[in-house]
Amino acid sequence: MYIRREIRFKLLFEDSWRFLLLTGGWAVLTVYLHDFLGWGLIAVPIVPLSTIGIAVSLYLSFRSKEAYDRWWETRKIWADIISKSRGFSNEIQAFFYKEDGSDDLYILRKEIVYRHLAWLTALKYQLRKNSRFIEQKKTRMFNHLNTHPLGHHCA
Repeated sequence: MYIRREIRFKLLFEDSWRFLLLTGGWAVLTVYLHDFLGWGLIAVPIVPLSTIGIAVSLYLSFRSKEAYDRWWETRKIWADIISKSRGFSNEIQAFFYKEDGSDDLYILRKEIVYRHLAWLTALKYQLRKNSRFIEQKKTRMFNHLNTHPLGHHCA
């Protein structure tokens, strides 16, 4: 899902320039053969193409909606975890409190809250990783590796 306000053309054409070049060449060749050389055998009726196009667009829209729904559900769960973590920190601050301002309780409160923050950070990094059961290569749209000019792999 692309969430920026503007579409950067570099990003748009980064993966698709080969495909655009191939289809553009194919279109020029088809128009040349049909219009200039008079090959009528390459004419294709529009009804099957539009039917297949509609079916593919419906399939892709349902897939995109399901992916967005999963992302939104995850976002709500993560927001709930963060909200409950704030409440947990407030409860720790209120529960371990004495009027005399004991250093021991301050250290205990700080350690509990810092451990919880460490758990949240570990959870954040764990959720960003791919499944450990499926080995996935980082590929791009047309299944070629995105390599940096210096040889580093990028996502």
